[in-house]
Amino acid sequence: MGAALLEVVPGELLKPERKDDLILFLQKIPAPPRRKKEVYIEWCRYVGVALTREDLEKLLGPLFRYV
Repeated sequence: MGAALLEVVPGELLKPERKDDLILFLQKIPAPPRRKKEVYIEWCRYVGVALTREDLEKLLGPLFRYV
């Protein structure tokens, strides 16, 4: 699953310092919330960033509790 999910992410966003830009990118793509969460989790693993509840809330908004 892992690397295939990251294929949707532009190469310039594969850096830890671009976390906020990645969240904005994922918010705009036409994908189900669960898929966006999966991509974000894989991105965190790939770039070595800690996965936080706050970032997931920022990404998914009120759907955070259900995804």
